Parts: sequence; C-alpha cells; structure tokens
Amino acid sequence: MSKYTVIHHTELPPGTARGVKLPGLMISAILYLYTVIIFVIYPLYYHNKYYDMGEAKYIFFRNVTGITFGLLLVLGLMALIFYAVKGISLKRVSLSCTDWFVLAYAVVVWISFALTPYRTDAVWGYEGWYMGLVSQMTFVALYFLISRLLRWKITLLHMITAASSIVFVLAILHRFQIDPLLLYEGLSVDNRILFLSTIGQATWYSSFLCVVFPIGLFLFWHSEHRRLRIPYAVYVFLGFATMVTQNSDSAYIAFALMLLALFCFSFTSNLLFRHFLEVLVIGLGACKIIGILQLCYPQNVVPLEPLSVFVSQSSFTWVLYAMIVCTYLGWLWMEKHEKITITRYRQLPIFVVALTLIVIALSIVCVYLITTDQAPQFLDFLRQINYFNFNEVWGSGRGFTWRYTAAVFAEYSLPMKLFGCGPDCFTAYSYALHSTELSARFGNSVLTNAHNEWFTSLMFFGVSGLITYTGIFVTTIVRGIRTAIKQPFLIAVVMCTLAYMGHNFFCYQQIVCTPLVFIIMGLGEGIQRDAI
Repeated sequence: MSKYTVIHHTELPPGTARGVKLPGLMISAILYLYTVIIFVIYPLYYHNKYYDMGEAKYIFFRNVTGITFGLLLVLGLMALIFYAVKGISLKRVSLSCTDWFVLAYAVVVWISFALTPYRTDAVWGYEGWYMGLVSQMTFVALYFLISRLLRWKITLLHMITAASSIVFVLAILHRFQIDPLLLYEGLSVDNRILFLSTIGQATWYSSFLCVVFPIGLFLFWHSEHRRLRIPYAVYVFLGFATMVTQNSDSAYIAFALMLLALFCFSFTSNLLFRHFLEVLVIGLGACKIIGILQLCYPQNVVPLEPLSVFVSQSSFTWVLYAMIVCTYLGWLWMEKHEKITITRYRQLPIFVVALTLIVIALSIVCVYLITTDQAPQFLDFLRQINYFNFNEVWGSGRGFTWRYTAAVFAEYSLPMKLFGCGPDCFTAYSYALHSTELSARFGNSVLTNAHNEWFTSLMFFGVSGLITYTGIFVTTIVRGIRTAIKQPFLIAVVMCTLAYMGHNFFCYQQIVCTPLVFIIMGLGEGIQRDAI
C-alpha cells in the first residue's frame, strides 16, 4: 500500500480562472475558516448549560452561516465583475448524479413550501428544531459551496478529530457523573440520562458521534505512520468508549454499518486487514474497560440501556473479545510467516454483506410474526426480546409515532402525497387535525417529526422528497465506493454517510449534525471531481 496521503483540491478551487485568483482564494479561505468553526468550535459551544442548548446551537449556526454567506456573496460578485472586465467566459458546469439529486431536492422543497398552507411555520420550521425552508436551502448551498470551492488539507481533519475527542471525553466523564464544566448542576439523575457533553440531548450526541467518528477511524486504519497511528488509536478507543456509554441504541446500528464498510475495504491488502483487526481489538477493549469501571464505581454510573450494559459487562462480550484477540495474534503469525494473502478472499465481503441483508430481512419477518401473534412455536424465545415486539412503546415510543405517521400519510391528498405538508410542518398539520389524540399521548410535549429521518422527509416533502433526499445519500455512497481505490479518503465519506443513514433511521434532522453530513458529502463530491 502506498504511503498515507490526504487528497486535497488543486492550487485553485475547481473552475476558478487565473484572472480571478484572488477572489477565488479568498472564497476558499473563508469556506475553510467556516468549516473549522462548524466542526471545531460549534460542537464545543454552549450557553446556559442544557437549558437552551438546542436554541443556542441554532443561533450560533444561523449567525455564523449568515455572515459567511454574506461575505461569499460579495466575493462572488467581485469575481463575476473580474470575469466581465477581463473578458473571461464561464465554462460549462458539469453536474454529477449526486448534484442532480441535490438540485432536485431543492426544487421539491420549494414546491412543498409553495403548496403548504402553513407557510409561516415553513420558513424557519418548528421552534427548537428549525428544519424549515431556510435550513434545507442552507444544507443544499453548503454542499455545492464545499464541493466546488473549498481547498483543504489533512490539518483540517486533525482539528476535527481533536475537537471531537474533547467532546467524547466530556461525554464519558458525564456517564460517570464527573462534570468538569458543571453542566449537570441543577439536573436530577433522571435528567442526566438525557443529556451529555457539549452537544446536549443524547440522540443529538449519538448522531454527532456517528458523523464525525469515522474520520478519525479512517485515519487510524489507513495510515502507516506511527506518529499518526498512536494518537488515532487513542481516538478510536475514545470513540468506542463513548459509544457504549452514550445510551442510544441507534449508535450501535451506525457503528455496525461503518465497521461493515471498513471490513469490506480491508480486503485490499494484508496491512489494511491487520489494521481492521486492530480497530476491533481497541474498540471492544474500550467497551470492556468501561464495563470494569462501571463495576468498580457503581455509585457514579448514570443508568444505561440494557444493550449498553450487555456490551460493556456481559460474559459473552468477554468471550467475543478473547476470540478477536486470538484472531489478531493468529493473523500476526500468519502475516509474519507469509502464510496468507487477504486479496485472495475478495469475494468474502460480498458474502458477508449478503448475509447481513438476509439477517435484516429475517429479523423484520420475525418482528411481523411476533407482533401479529403468528410466530411458530420455535420462535417463542424471541417474544422475550423487546426489539421483536413492535407495539406503541417499541423503540422509546417510536412504535406509536410510526403508526401514527403512517396513518397521517394515508390521509394526505394526492398533491400532499407527492410534495408533503411543507418544510418542518408536521407539527402544524398534525395538531391542526389530531390535537386531541396527540395531547392525550404526549401531554405538554410536542410531536415534531416521525423519529425516522426518511419517514419524516416523506411527511415534509412527499414521495418526491423522499426519493430525491435519499438519492443524495445513496449516490454519495455508491460513487464513493467506486472511486475509493483512487481517492482513499472517500472511504471515510462513505462511512460517515452510511452511519448517518443508519443512525437516523431512528432519529431525525437537527441543526448540530445535518449540516456536518452535508459538508462531508460536499468534501466527497469535491474529491470525486478532482478524480475525473
């Protein structure tokens, strides 16, 4: 394998003419600074502890993004003037498959906004979430700006992982009720379960973890240099340690998907496969060390969900860890004595992916059979596992939410089925027609989305919105896989995107993490354009 390199843009942003070099470089510099702020400062920013964390994060994002877009507009106008004065013609802009999906999504959002009767709510979105028209167009703009105009180097990745490691450490400490920033002051133990680190709500945190962690994971896995691998081994340790303590089952799905992707890419060389085994050794080792600390200091532990306790403390995972360590030691011996060449087994990832899909399909069938009380007797043992009993309390209440959302979509008119109820207008529509049912269910709380990002996009923007929005992510993954052999950092982009999709099957867009994933997909698109 060649020495580790990070792919970065050429001397000038793609499409920038020499005659407008200064405006082009200034635009790229501003975008670079903006990316640093959003990935480094933004996750660490908070105001008034957890009492208005979401609102404070949104105001920060809105103000920084607004100022940045204003500066970019001025510089863009300057560049156009230079073009006109120097008689430079604009070249045809090429669009990728992902670009077309992003543009189509933007058009659908505008149509949805034009058709909704809740236009006032649709501009900014529901208070506290702010996923309305403005945010959706901001995500689209970030994707195109980053993919076309940002010049970046590995230093950016180091800053991102350094900042996120601080976030991870704070989260781990919080799960042992160690609070260096005094964010837990005034919160009961029950409320402490719901919040952690400088991100806020646990589901927001797990989404942040799944979007950012693959970057550092990639750097550890792909690098050959000790000076990089040692600090990133620590980063991998912290990532798994906070995963097993963050208290959201969705993160396990995201981690499984990113590890599956890394497993598949590891069959290109013995070195990369060894690095993959090292990821498993460090990762599960981190989980077990957390379990030891939990048993040593039970009075300090914030109560966690059964899955997290199982991974960190069960005998089964100790046995699994011993098997992984033995496999790693056996691999080292075979590699040293040149008794194995992993590239001979390149078909194995296809088998593993196929097997994974079969297991998922069978699991869905089992959920259906058990839920409808049609399961054969030999499946009775699954009735004791909550995941297989789909009812109103399933998935922290997602059972009710998904059933209700499906019923609401069924009552949509044809235009609404095509274009939805409007950007972030699910609450406005639902409470206009079903306020009695929802108030009885949620009391003073408000149902703002389907707690499934893809289901929510269906409600906001209809079938057309679901297709175009999902297409952005799917094409990013597929094209990244195809080009990763030329541009290795696309593996990190694939893992980030895949992890976000898996995690948010049970969660939703929010202002902390959705901008990050669009920026990462923009980075991936920029790398794809460089590879052409």
